[in-house]
Amino acid sequence: MRFDRFERRGKYMLFGLDDPRTLIVHLRMTGKLQLAPAAGPPAKHEHVILDLDDGRNLHYQDPRKFGRFWLTPTPETVLAKLGPEPLGPDFTPAYLIDKLAGRKAPIKALLLDQRIVAGIGNIYADETLYRAQYTRRSPPATCRRRSRSAARRCAGRAASRHRTLRQQQAAAIYKLYPPRR
Repeated sequence: MRFDRFERRGKYMLFGLDDPRTLIVHLRMTGKLQLAPAAGPPAKHEHVILDLDDGRNLHYQDPRKFGRFWLTPTPETVLAKLGPEPLGPDFTPAYLIDKLAGRKAPIKALLLDQRIVAGIGNIYADETLYRAQYTRRSPPATCRRRSRSAARRCAGRAASRHRTLRQQQAAAIYKLYPPRR
């Protein structure tokens, strides 16, 4: 069995295999994957070691054992409930308005809900709210159909939040993975 592709969906890493299965990994809070030369016995907190073709090992370490692994022929069984990617074409101001409508939970809790938008973690939610000048306890603005002007203002606020969220995600990705020159 060999890895033949790599994808990401939200906080999940998808390692495609040369058979119909996919290895899905979610690191959660404390997990990490590390390439290392083939060595002796596992180190402390190493729970999975994958032998690679080139003689190295891929080690999964997690002192708190929060991470998860799935080996599945149908990744959608694990990923079905995820919302759209924040930089993807399905994450639009209209989508955000629809998902926040009638919700009373604080806006930060809604941004962290992976069913609404996939891949937003605590730090990105905080940075996004800071840049959009909201507190984490702010309720989401709801668009009520009282008047056209009120609906336009609400749609404008949602579009602004949407734009800020996308800009924050793009900035974070650029910082972690700057373009190669």
